[in-house]
Amino acid sequence: MRNIPEPSRGNPYAAPSVPIADIEPAKRDRPPQVARAVALLWIAYALSLVHVGLALDFLTARVDLRIFIAAQSVSFLLYAWLICSIATGRHWARLVYLILMGVRVVNVGRMLPADLRTSHLAVVVTAIS
Repeated sequence: MRNIPEPSRGNPYAAPSVPIADIEPAKRDRPPQVARAVALLWIAYALSLVHVGLALDFLTARVDLRIFIAAQSVSFLLYAWLICSIATGRHWARLVYLILMGVRVVNVGRMLPADLRTSHLAVVVTAIS
């Protein structure tokens, strides 16, 4: 407990003196299922980096390399931020991640024939992630 200093005499606008308690916020332990889920999100994130590395020749043949690097950098930063937000318990981040994963599944399905022609390993990495 600590006391707020006595207000100066004669000042009607000064805050009153009251004892207050400095309470430390309770630390919430993460359930093991949540810790495992966040770890799996980071593994999927790493596998998406591997996938981009495997398909780099194919992807840069379609798009200018500078645009590709800028777009991938923004995408990877966004996903890393979302995973960090999910790890801290932000519900909105889980919803945004779910929506983006839905878009990704549609895109992977659309790109599957081209991936099969270029690299079977890229298809395996995509399926795992």
